Amino acid sequence: VIYRLHPDARNRLTAGYMTSYFIGGAAGSLISASAWQHAGWAGVCLAGVTVALLNLLVWWRGFHRQEAVN
Repeated sequence: VIYRLHPDARNRLTAGYMTSYFIGGAAGSLISASAWQHAGWAGVCLAGVTVALLNLLVWWRGFHRQEAVN
């Protein structure tokens, strides 16, 4: 779908996606390792729930902004 918007920018779009994918993976590794060191398995679970809730909040705010525009 995204490639159809800008077919001439396929390589840049893929590079941006892969870069953000690996940055997200590195951030997840850093957060989970730090949580494990400080609080063990409970800390890792808490970090996972926190990240999931933050993502839900970002999605919810974007959904309501889009709803307000329409």
